[in-house]
Amino acid sequence: MVSQGRGGSIIGISSISAHLGGAQQVHYTPTKAAVLSMMQSQACALGKYGIRCNALLPGTTRTALAFDDLEKPGKLKYLEDRTPLGRVGDPEDLGGPAVFLASDLSKWVSGAQLLVDGGISISLQ
Repeated sequence: MVSQGRGGSIIGISSISAHLGGAQQVHYTPTKAAVLSMMQSQACALGKYGIRCNALLPGTTRTALAFDDLEKPGKLKYLEDRTPLGRVGDPEDLGGPAVFLASDLSKWVSGAQLLVDGGISISLQ
C-alpha cells in the first residue's frame, strides 16, 4: 500500500474479548487484545501514507470456532438472553461494518475499534 501511494484501509478482526477476560479464554483474549493494539499502532505508523487501520470487535458469532461452545446446554440461550438484540452473530453481520471501514465513508476514521456484538458488551452487569 505504501509503495502504491494511494492510501487504503486495513481492517483487523479482533473480538470483544480484547476488552473482556474469561476463565476459559486465557489463550484467546490476549491474542485478540494484540490484534487491537497492532491495528492502533499501525494506524499511527501508516497514517502519514493515507492508510487507515481499524479493528472490528465481534461478539460470539456462529463460526466453526464457536460451534462447540454454542452446543453446550444453555449456552446459546444465555447469550441470546444477555444480548440486547436477542441473538448471537452470523458471519454476514460483519459485512456492513467491514464495507464501511473499507470505504471512503470512513475516510476520517483510523485507529478505531467498532463493536459488532449485538450490544452484549454493554449489558454484562
